[in-house]
Amino acid sequence: MGGTLGALANVVTTAGTTMAFARLTIAVAPATTLILLDLVAFSAGLLSPSS
Repeated sequence: MGGTLGALANVVTTAGTTMAFARLTIAVAPATTLILLDLVAFSAGLLSPSS
């Protein structure tokens, strides 16, 4: 592979990986946020004696 072609392939691969990671993050973020909120609420319930 030539230098320029190899560099171009690297850029395309990196861009594709970044886009896939971004899409995965966007897809997972809402569920992760809900899980974190549940954990916080659960911890608060354990810490507060008035439950």
